[in-house]
Amino acid sequence: MKFVIALLTLLFGIACSWDCSVELNRFLCTEVTSISDIVDAVDDENVIAIDFDDSTISLITRGFFDSLTQPITLVRLDQCQVNTIEAGAFNGMKDLTELHLETNNILDIRADMFKGLKNLVTLHLGDNKLVEILPETFNHLKKLETLDLNNNNIEEIVSGTFKSLFRLKKLYLNGNNLVHINPEVFESLKSLEDLHLDYNNLVELRPKVFKSLYSLKKLHIDHNSLSEIVPGTFHSLNSLVELDLNSNNLDKLIPGVFNSLTSLEFLDLSYNNINIIQPETFKSLVSLETLNLEQNNINELPSGIFDPFVSLKELNLNSNNFAKINSGVFKAMVSLEMIRLSDNNLKTISKNYFHDLPSLEELHLNENYIADVDEQAFEHLGVLDTIDLSNNALTSILFKSNTNTLSLDNNKITSFDVEKLHEYLPKLSNVTLNGNPWECNSLLHVVKTLKKQDISIYDENEEAEGTNVYGVSCYWNYNKIGKY
Repeated sequence: MKFVIALLTLLFGIACSWDCSVELNRFLCTEVTSISDIVDAVDDENVIAIDFDDSTISLITRGFFDSLTQPITLVRLDQCQVNTIEAGAFNGMKDLTELHLETNNILDIRADMFKGLKNLVTLHLGDNKLVEILPETFNHLKKLETLDLNNNNIEEIVSGTFKSLFRLKKLYLNGNNLVHINPEVFESLKSLEDLHLDYNNLVELRPKVFKSLYSLKKLHIDHNSLSEIVPGTFHSLNSLVELDLNSNNLDKLIPGVFNSLTSLEFLDLSYNNINIIQPETFKSLVSLETLNLEQNNINELPSGIFDPFVSLKELNLNSNNFAKINSGVFKAMVSLEMIRLSDNNLKTISKNYFHDLPSLEELHLNENYIADVDEQAFEHLGVLDTIDLSNNALTSILFKSNTNTLSLDNNKITSFDVEKLHEYLPKLSNVTLNGNPWECNSLLHVVKTLKKQDISIYDENEEAEGTNVYGVSCYWNYNKIGKY
């Protein structure tokens, strides 16, 4: 049922400049500037949701929804330029389960604003201008499960703020100005499963700050200013599955810091300043499946460091300072499917670097200084599907592998024995060749032979400009013309 301006004027005598409609039990209005007459117009007994998204309603007055008789379960007042909410604004809205007030200009909230919302399950207050939260603010919201306070200006949360939220499962505090968190703040949140503290200014985590969060599964503390995490910080988090600590100032990992995290499957430590990792650091992480250590200052992986990782599937070591890899450091990771070692200082690939990785499918070694790959370096990787050796210093390729895809672009290759390619790489079906100093006469022979073997050149460009063979750039060595 569609309510256009003319119909509203005819039926209710309303002079207005907004447009409303009812769609699937939802009353939708845009460009609203006054609420009272609009609420009176909601006469459809089947309406259970009201949406004033993208209107201009600076003040939500006491008794705002008093005239409603329907059991409204959802109200959207996001992006409505709301500044103030009076006490009792939601009186009578006992059936409301979801309230959206995000993306407004709200400066403060008080307990009397939400009095009567005894069945509220979800409350969105993100992207406002809140600076503080008074301790009693959420005391009436006993059934709340999701509370979103992201992207405000909150500097501190005092103890007791969440004391009545026994059912809370998701709490978003990301994008605020928090520097410290009082140890008792989360004390009552025994049902909490998802906590976002990312994009704040946290400089420390006090040892008992998470002590009562026995149900927590996801913890995001990325993009803060943490320089150290002391052992015991995560002591009670036996159910934690995902921990994100990327983009902090961590320079070391103290052994024992991850003790008790036996259920953890995802750990992101990327974009820190970590330079040393002790062998026993990860000993409790027996369920880990993804570890991201990208963009740190690690130059060595001590033997035994990855021994607990029998379940690990993805390991990201991009953008560190590895010049070599200790033999056997990966041997325990029988489930590992992907290794990323791009943007390091590797010059050679030894035959023992990746030995005994029966599940490895992808190996990324691009953007190093690799000039030599041992003939047997990849020979025992039975299910390896992709090898990326682009942006290195290779002059030729002569190694054995069952890989399907091989990236060789941007190296120093001028030629290679293409006749031996099928012998060494029998399952190869895709290769990249561009960005090498190819002699056109040599390249022409290589390309023709590859095509006869049904091997696709992934980076061939039919519209390439300049001298090229099937879009792969090259130069002519006239002294060798006719050799092939």
